[in-house]
Amino acid sequence: MAIKGKIKHLTPVILFMICMIFSVTVYAEETLDGSKLTYEEESTGEFHNVLRGAILDSGRVTITNKGNCQINCYGNTSCFRICDRIELNIYLERSSGNGWSSYTSWKYSTTDDTSLGRSNTITVPGGYYYRLRGYHACEKSGYGRESNSSFTDGIWIS
Repeated sequence: MAIKGKIKHLTPVILFMICMIFSVTVYAEETLDGSKLTYEEESTGEFHNVLRGAILDSGRVTITNKGNCQINCYGNTSCFRICDRIELNIYLERSSGNGWSSYTSWKYSTTDDTSLGRSNTITVPGGYYYRLRGYHACEKSGYGRESNSSFTDGIWIS
């Protein structure tokens, strides 16, 4: 009976120790207007259209920290068919208070093609998070116009 009594008294201590060993520290993820704020070197935002009969297939934007306050901004719009017009707008945004402010943008278009991709490298002031937003559109006679957007997480540029 003495052993049963000791085990009974040690059970809470043993359970506490097991919980401490297997505990996981959870940190709150910091976000700003829908974008996670990270210290990653690169972030990609994309969408894929799964609708039947659609002409707009997918869109993607990728922001990459190249070092020395240089970032590469890449975007792509892809269509299921050759389209009369394809558009790609890339918006570079910088953290500002409780949201994002426009830093610069690029607007591209092409005709009679199935995809459009562009890349820009730019030097920016450090000490901010930066993210990309993309606007992707395709237009084809008989099918109309389809558009969608994408955005990345924010990456820290020091």
